[in-house]
Amino acid sequence: AANGVFVYPTILSPTITDVTSARLRCLTSDIDPAQNAGAIYYGECQYVTADHAAAGNKNNNASYRATTIGPAPSYTINVTTATVRQQPAMYAWQANDPNVIINVIDIPGDGRLLLGTRVTPLGAGAFLYEYALQNLSSDRSVQSFTASFGNATTITSSGFRDVENHSREVWSNLDWTANTLPTPISWASQTFGQNVNANAL
Repeated sequence: AANGVFVYPTILSPTITDVTSARLRCLTSDIDPAQNAGAIYYGECQYVTADHAAAGNKNNNASYRATTIGPAPSYTINVTTATVRQQPAMYAWQANDPNVIINVIDIPGDGRLLLGTRVTPLGAGAFLYEYALQNLSSDRSVQSFTASFGNATTITSSGFRDVENHSREVWSNLDWTANTLPTPISWASQTFGQNVNANAL
């Protein structure tokens, strides 16, 4: 992705012809308006072209729009805003919540990662930390993520979310393993040595 090369069409055998082929899948519980009061949804598209990357513009190819999702059973998606050009949808999170911090991570000779962070006080000295890590254009990809805290920190729970590979894509869907004791907390997929098709980011 860093040099603008995207191999298409993907060679799959036999060809997939079901209605979800080449589309993003998600849990209906994540998009059901009845289960997600007040949720705001965004769609992002990204152009990957070699000439644009060669011109030094590989990091401004993502844009997003806000959408609404209708009720079950159809969950009809409607675009509700104009396109916010040259910004990944990660920035919509920050636009709706000024407490979100986004760090840009540029890998020398490669591409870009975005790390969004939101810390919510829960009272009694407890906090909820939310992280969103996006691989915008890195060819090296990401195999692990670590968040460091003070030695006196007690981590009571952790979670992990990603998108589903499907339609005979070769990539694993194995969730990253969390390691919470002792701090820092980390998540990791299999290494390349363990599985060349590991669920890397």
